[in-house]
Amino acid sequence: MTTRVGPWEVETIEAEPFALDGGAMFGIVPRPRWSEIHQPDDAGRISLAARCLLLRHDGGAVVLVDSGMGTRWLGRALETFQVEDRGGIAAAVAARGITRESVTDVVVTHLHFDHAGGLVETAPDRKPRPTFPAARVHVQARHFAWARSPSPRDRGSFRTADFVPIEEQGLLVVHDGPGEVVPDLPVRLSHGHTPAMQMPLVVSGDLGVVFPSDLIPTLAHVQLPWVMAYDNQPVVTVEEKDALLVEACERSWIVVSDHDPRVPAYRVVRDGARFVPVPCEL
Repeated sequence: MTTRVGPWEVETIEAEPFALDGGAMFGIVPRPRWSEIHQPDDAGRISLAARCLLLRHDGGAVVLVDSGMGTRWLGRALETFQVEDRGGIAAAVAARGITRESVTDVVVTHLHFDHAGGLVETAPDRKPRPTFPAARVHVQARHFAWARSPSPRDRGSFRTADFVPIEEQGLLVVHDGPGEVVPDLPVRLSHGHTPAMQMPLVVSGDLGVVFPSDLIPTLAHVQLPWVMAYDNQPVVTVEEKDALLVEACERSWIVVSDHDPRVPAYRVVRDGARFVPVPCEL
């Protein structure tokens, strides 16, 4: 389904399912708690979605938010992350009747491989090429600098092969701070998960759709203390999440989950001091 928000038609789009270690996804939360919600396999991995947004503007822009894991996974990495090959984000877009050449922009929330892996594909001559050859790829300057030289702690989350070909083709657009990255599409910044992660917000009147990316990766993470071990600054994550959920609750925004395998979108209500996600259609 699609939702009309001002000049945008908004819908979720699924790239390829994959899996990550459940303990890493839930940090200090004890396994007996999180495993009641996300049942791990024998290796301790939980199933996750690689969910993106597809935005179509009345003026003709076709915008993707994130690009999933991509199709360039082989050997041990393919086995580790249990990437299910469905043809990547290009196939998901094609299923909506959109050619890869007609995508005008890709807004990458951050450059971790499960969000930026689909930016590049392997051409028939085995060389890397942009998946969407005419699309400008939008990223925050501070985050791009971090991705090029990450800390030893989070180096494994970045693959330069996901974004260097984009830069070499002159398709990379670097932004410095919050605001509109494309016309009528503002982003906010979050720093707890990774520096300068950008979160698109589509709002018109009383209707709003927010894509918080890995600030709130699954519905279980709506609980404030439930943060990922992947987060560089978990205390900052809790503060940022609290602020966003207060606003989403007050304004009845639709929140899109990037990784929950069952629920693409929800609204947030209060139950005393707790936030509670209520699944809804987008």
